[in-house]
Amino acid sequence: WKRADGQFQLDITVPANTTVTVYVPAKSAEMVTEGGRPAGEAEGVKFVRIDGEMAVFDVASGRYSFRVPIPRN
Repeated sequence: WKRADGQFQLDITVPANTTVTVYVPAKSAEMVTEGGRPAGEAEGVKFVRIDGEMAVFDVASGRYSFRVPIPRN
């Protein structure tokens, strides 16, 4: 992960035949994109819940690029 260009960026690779739970710093699932589209609509990505200030997703095997805008102070 990194912070760049006004965004939190998380690039992951999930090995074949596995799933992972991904926590992304966001107050709502609508703030999160994966591959340029809403994360909840991305193939292999399922929104689970908001846990505090983290959006939680179940993610199937594959490569993913999650992005969240960083709020300006």
